[in-house]
Amino acid sequence: MTSVGLRPTGTRSFLLDLPAPTTDRARRCAVTAFTRMRDILGERLDADDRATLDRLVDADDKASLHHRPDVFVLTARTVHTAVRPV
Repeated sequence: MTSVGLRPTGTRSFLLDLPAPTTDRARRCAVTAFTRMRDILGERLDADDRATLDRLVDADDKASLHHRPDVFVLTARTVHTAVRPV
């Protein structure tokens, strides 16, 4: 931040921990994250990994995140703030 003329003012991390068994809303969050991962990584994954992600996000697959009782969400986000000196 200092290299672009900003003065750091703080850092804060936010933790989201939703243990299994989880709510439908948290489950949708996990499915969305894995779907995004599959879409972004796509062709860079080997065939086995791509097939595994496909199964995990397939609502018709009984082994998918849509049906697994052990799905949980654990994420951390860090926000850095800064000001531009006057």
